Amino acid sequence: MELSSAYSIVLSLVLITFFTCAWKVLCLFWLKPRKLERCLRRQGLNGTSYSLLFQDLRDNTRMGKQAQSQPITPFSNDVAPRLLPFFHHSIKKYGKLCFTWFGPTPVLTIMDSDMLKQIFSRINDIMIEGEKWVKHRKIIHPAFHYEKLKYVLTATCSSCEEMIRGWKKQSLAGEVDVWPDLQHLTRMKEINCKVRGLLEDIVTKREKTMKEGRADDDDDLLGLLLKSNMKEIRECWE
Repeated sequence: MELSSAYSIVLSLVLITFFTCAWKVLCLFWLKPRKLERCLRRQGLNGTSYSLLFQDLRDNTRMGKQAQSQPITPFSNDVAPRLLPFFHHSIKKYGKLCFTWFGPTPVLTIMDSDMLKQIFSRINDIMIEGEKWVKHRKIIHPAFHYEKLKYVLTATCSSCEEMIRGWKKQSLAGEVDVWPDLQHLTRMKEINCKVRGLLEDIVTKREKTMKEGRADDDDDLLGLLLKSNMKEIRECWE
């Protein structure tokens, strides 16, 4: 009797686990993608239909191999059909605002400049309007005076002139090789970590000197932002 009860409990647990896993798999690979597809189409977007066999991934691989097997068209700037043949085909077929599938995840392609502007304007409040912009403009305006910005312009020009001179010399031969310059991008993550660490040290040291009353150059952008932030913190605590 006890063995029969234990067997029933184990069997029940196995069945519950099996159906739970089966339901999660069904939701992940069918119900959720189909629901997302219906939502996208209701918003007026066109795109490929979701397939359990991951048809878009297979088409992407096939078109990529086919494009690489063909010779490069000389003196042509139209590189999209060769580098991104699947997305180029989707844009031509469904328009500049379409979606494809990366497994069970939809990939939205946006080629509309106005819509891209709206999207990027909502990331970390890069672009703000209204009262919020008036407040931020009042804080940072002194840091963007012409006398301070002219040094930024000089530094930016100096950093680009050497690369442009090299490209001009290459253009005399009828071809410009930008690959050596693009190789510098591979160090982007490492440099970003170093720059972030240096900036954090600068902010920490400046904040410490300001709290101790030893800051002499607090009229630049960093000093103005730190003073505003410290003022808001004090007002919140009071």
